[in-house]
Amino acid sequence: MSAWTCLIHHMLMDLGLPSSFAAANGTTYQKIAEYYRLKHGSLSQLVDWMKREWQISPAQLKNSELHRLIVELDFPLVYTTIYDSNLEMSYETFGRPIGRRRFEMGGIGFEFLLLEWSCMALSRRSPALTSAAS
Repeated sequence: MSAWTCLIHHMLMDLGLPSSFAAANGTTYQKIAEYYRLKHGSLSQLVDWMKREWQISPAQLKNSELHRLIVELDFPLVYTTIYDSNLEMSYETFGRPIGRRRFEMGGIGFEFLLLEWSCMALSRRSPALTSAAS
């Protein structure tokens, strides 16, 4: 089962709906997620589940060519959802210190990663990042 299918299945099971519900009723994943949020009051339980289920070990990350290449792209600033911490762990696994800042938009939490080497350079150029990086 793909991660996406597993996520939808998990939401349906947690809502007490059969796994065939979406297909049988023509329900989209967006409607399922919205119903989940309304029933639980937020998506925080779902995000916690995704973090647990989708966690990749440092050893797996160390052997991942894709994650190594992402780190080597040397982005000064990375925006990411907080559904898992695999990207953050990739930077740490490959020896690139990072800082994290969290913000919310429309009730959805996001993080952006500041790579340690770039925090200094970015803060010299942007007063907004000066306070965020410290």
